[in-house]
Amino acid sequence: MTSVSEMESADDGSKQSFLKESIARELEEGRYVCCICIETIRSNDQPKSCRRCFQLTHLECLRAWAQRSTTGVWECPRCRATSNERPNSMEYRCFCGKVANPPPQSFGTPHSCDGVCSKLRELTECKHPCTASCHPGPCPPCPKTVELVCHCGKVHLHIGCSEPRSEKRSCGGRCDKLLRCRRHRCKEVCHEGPCSPCLLTYPQSCFCGKKQGVVRPCQAASYEGNPPVDEAVPSGSPKVFSCGEPCPLALACGNHACSLPCHAGSCPECHLLPVATVACACGKTPNEVLYRDSTRKERTDCTDPLDTCGKTCGKPCPCGVSTHNCKAPCHNGDCPPCPHPRTLPCKCGTKSVTIACADSEKDPGTLVPVWTAKPAEKADLDIFAGVGGKKNKHKAKAQAARITLPFTCTTRCTAQKDCFKHTCKNVCCPQYQQLHLCELRCSRMLSCGKHKCPEKCHAGECPPCLNSAFTELSCRCGVTYIEPPVPCGTEPPVCDRPCAIPRPCGHRDRHRCHFGPCPSCTAMSIPICPSHGRPMGNWDVPCGAQPPPGTATCDSPCYRNFDCGHVCMQPCHAGPCGPCCVCWGPSAGH
Repeated sequence: MTSVSEMESADDGSKQSFLKESIARELEEGRYVCCICIETIRSNDQPKSCRRCFQLTHLECLRAWAQRSTTGVWECPRCRATSNERPNSMEYRCFCGKVANPPPQSFGTPHSCDGVCSKLRELTECKHPCTASCHPGPCPPCPKTVELVCHCGKVHLHIGCSEPRSEKRSCGGRCDKLLRCRRHRCKEVCHEGPCSPCLLTYPQSCFCGKKQGVVRPCQAASYEGNPPVDEAVPSGSPKVFSCGEPCPLALACGNHACSLPCHAGSCPECHLLPVATVACACGKTPNEVLYRDSTRKERTDCTDPLDTCGKTCGKPCPCGVSTHNCKAPCHNGDCPPCPHPRTLPCKCGTKSVTIACADSEKDPGTLVPVWTAKPAEKADLDIFAGVGGKKNKHKAKAQAARITLPFTCTTRCTAQKDCFKHTCKNVCCPQYQQLHLCELRCSRMLSCGKHKCPEKCHAGECPPCLNSAFTELSCRCGVTYIEPPVPCGTEPPVCDRPCAIPRPCGHRDRHRCHFGPCPSCTAMSIPICPSHGRPMGNWDVPCGAQPPPGTATCDSPCYRNFDCGHVCMQPCHAGPCGPCCVCWGPSAGH
């Protein structure tokens, strides 16, 4: 089988021919190996080729490979190209696919039909059939040439039909296509796709003249008509963009200002001229019907008010609601504020009030009346649910006819927060009865025992402490240590060296290095009476279990001498002897 190194060493223009010839040579020599069973494909076997990588496998091996799929879509064992061909419909054909079960070849390539291939070259723009004999692997490059025009359209090129045309269509000259700014040309080498945007910038002015000398890209300029194609940057500051502000120019009538935003060209004619008006102010009644009344005088100037018909205006209200129309009689000028009712819900959505549509657009904190057809004292007080006490209910009833924007009710939220520890207690909460995010700090002690949790209040265990120390953490003797940084809460390292702390008893114990007090001494010995110097008992006692020095006593009399010359006859005791029993008599208490 052809190696990857052999393929990579081949020239780019001859890779297809190299792969075709190498597969054919290995089949003729009996060296081609099936990548599934790792067995040689012989001339009397039935192979099948992948249409993408041209890998040959035994037909039976490929059927067994495809039957492993549970979805009906299987992959090529080499290139992983997907296929939905059913295993039972696979059949043994020659390489060009024309002959089923081709007979064995005595001198040609095994498994070929010796006919003309006639396959179309896939993944290329070539439309000519292959003229080579039936062969394995990819078809050789098409020997024909085609005539193409380069990307910029200046030069006609002749290239091979199978060659990548997008890479060969550049003539190498300057593009010179007109850029989107319609003023400059592309200076790049003949290229594929759209040209890059114009990168030139120069001072520009808006059409109305309010903004002068603003440095903007040439591509953002809007020229009137066809601007001159020039490589140089325009001199001065031409008017080539709209600033979006109202046009400050007066109309030709001299009485009204232009209502359009900053625009190119001249301003339109005044829409209030008598020749431009064909109906009344609301537009429902034409002038022919209005002027049938001999008492009406025709308008002679744009300053004359428009004629009114007396019908309901019906124009859309300034609130912008599609169902709200002006209810005023036909009038001149702008329509009055919207008089329609509008339902205004509270933030939590549990309560709502009806107010005038025009009042809903007022600034926050404004007191607005509640829309109701009933007297104020009969207004619905459901929005004040939860108000307790006779005095508070009377106050709520007095305020039922007005609300403060934005409207909030008195419903208190009791939803549980995501920490599952706290509940919301806000009034008119926007997330009413929904899972809330707890904004409190956790502040529980972390596992390190030194720092508190900085996260927001949460359920479950706290995360590990992220603080670190940048000094060495060592054992007590300092021989074993951990290099910094040391995460907070890290236990001191375990040291295998013996403890270096000397014991008061003088014994040497073989316990390891540690923090804190040493354990009790385990050396075995018989306690000695400090007064008489004799052993106290007949068995060994651990040193740590013996009484402290100066407190042990035996069963013999004390026999220590008093200053008076007498001897203490008390049982062996710790501490100084009491008064002499001979000198003091029975009152000594012996």
